[in-house]
Amino acid sequence: MPEQQASSNRALRILVPLAMLVVGLVVTWSVSRNSAPKSGQVQPAAATPSAPTGGTSVASQPAGQGAGDEKSPVADQKSAGDQSPSMSAAPPAPAPANATSGYRAAVFAGDPLAANFASLGSLDPKVAKGLLEFSSIGAGIKDFRFSEHHTDWRRTEHYKVQNETVVSNAVSADGSIAPATLTPMAALAIEVNGQFVVLASSDRGPTWRQVAADRPGVFEAFVEDGQGARILRIERRYVVGKAYDIQVHQDIENLTSAEVKVRWLQLGPVDLPHVADGYGGDRRRMPFGYVAPPEVDPARSVVMARDYVSQLRTALVGPLTTMGYAAESSVWPDLNATQKRLEVSWVAMVNRYFGAAVHVLTPADGAAGSRVLSWVQDIKRIAVNHRNPDGTFGDPYLAYRLDSKPVAIAPGGRSDMSLGMWVGPLSRPAIKDEPSAEAAGLGGMIVNNMGGPCGFCTFDTITMLLRGVLHFLHD
Repeated sequence: MPEQQASSNRALRILVPLAMLVVGLVVTWSVSRNSAPKSGQVQPAAATPSAPTGGTSVASQPAGQGAGDEKSPVADQKSAGDQSPSMSAAPPAPAPANATSGYRAAVFAGDPLAANFASLGSLDPKVAKGLLEFSSIGAGIKDFRFSEHHTDWRRTEHYKVQNETVVSNAVSADGSIAPATLTPMAALAIEVNGQFVVLASSDRGPTWRQVAADRPGVFEAFVEDGQGARILRIERRYVVGKAYDIQVHQDIENLTSAEVKVRWLQLGPVDLPHVADGYGGDRRRMPFGYVAPPEVDPARSVVMARDYVSQLRTALVGPLTTMGYAAESSVWPDLNATQKRLEVSWVAMVNRYFGAAVHVLTPADGAAGSRVLSWVQDIKRIAVNHRNPDGTFGDPYLAYRLDSKPVAIAPGGRSDMSLGMWVGPLSRPAIKDEPSAEAAGLGGMIVNNMGGPCGFCTFDTITMLLRGVLHFLHD
C-alpha cells in the first residue's frame, strides 16, 4: 500500500507542474496572438488620428481625377487651424481614361457663405449629445465632440469620435511625401455621363457653400458644363437632434432638359482613436450589417451582423508592401456576401467603447421600411500611408468610401442618396432609445467577447453583470 501511495505522489508531482506549464503556455499564446500585428503589418504609430495638424486635403476616388478640374480630391485648401501654410499640395490622382474637360464643379470665390460654416448641436448635454462642426472639404465633418463623454475623468477635454485627420507626411503613389487629409463624410466626386467631376475642393475656389446664414448644416454645390451653365445642383442637409443619430439628406437635382446619368462617391466614417489598454492589442473593428435574400427573410426586416461583427480593422488593412498599404481595396460585397446574396444595411468603424456607422435612413419612429442601403453599390477601404521618422511605414489612416449605383435622372428630376450616421457609445440602451438606429440593427456593432482561450470569461452574462456594477459605482 505505501508503495502505491508513493507511486501516486510521484505521478502527481509530475502531472501538476506539467498541467500548469500547459495552462501558462496557452495564456501566453493567447495574449501574444491578440497583441501582435498580423503578418506583413506594423504596430500602430504612437500618434493617434486626432493628433496631426496642418496639411492639405486628400480623398480617394476610383483611379481618377475629376474631369475638367485642376485637382482630384487632393486640393490646395487648408483645413481650419492649419499651422503650416508653407506645405505644398498633395499630388493629383491620375485621370480616368474617359476624362474630358466638359464638366467641372462650380466655385464660390468671395462668397461669405462658402467659409466659416456654422455648427450644429451643443456641448451642453441638456441640449444635445454633441457638437458637429463642418469642413469646407466636401461639406464633410470637421469633428464631432460628445457633450457628456470626455477623454479623462477630470473632464478636461470632450471626446472626439470623428474628426478631420491631417497627415503631414503622407506617402503618395509615386513614393513622394506630401500632406493629406481625410474628412469624414466628405462628398468626393460625382460621375456625370461617364466623366468624373471632383466635388471635394478646387484650387479655383471653394466648391461648397452654406445655402443661407440662418440654415446651418445645409450645403449646396453645382456642376457646370464647358460654357459655365449649371447642369446639376447637389444639396447636403445634416439634421442633429437630441440623440446620437444624425440624418444626412443628400439630393441630386437635374437642372437640364435632358436625362443625366450620374454616380455618387463619398467618404463614410474614418478611423476612431485606438484605445491603448493592455489585453488584446488593437481591438478596433470594421463590421457590416446586412439583410438576407427573400428566400431566407421574406419580409427583409431583420438586420444581421454575425458574419462580420468580429472583423478586426487589422484584417482589412492588408499586407504591407515596399510602397505601403494598398490605397484602396474593395470590402463590400466580398465573396461571402456575393455567394449568400446579402445586401448592406450599415457599415461601421468601432473601438472598444464607441462607434461611427453610416446606415440606411429608416423612419424616425422606427416604422416598417426598407432595411437596405439601396443606393450603395460598392464600399472601399481607403488608406492614407505615412512614414515614421526612421523611414518605416506607420499604421495607415483608414476610411470607408461609398460608391453609388449608376442612376439616370430625368429632366428636372432628382435622385436621393440619403443615409443616417450613428456616432455614439457602444451601448444597447442608447441604441434602443433611438428608434431609427434600432430599426437599422445597429445593436449588431456590439460584441463583448474578447476571443481566444479566455473568451469564456467574457461572455455576455458576466459582462453585463460587471457593467451593471461599474455603472452603479460610477453613478
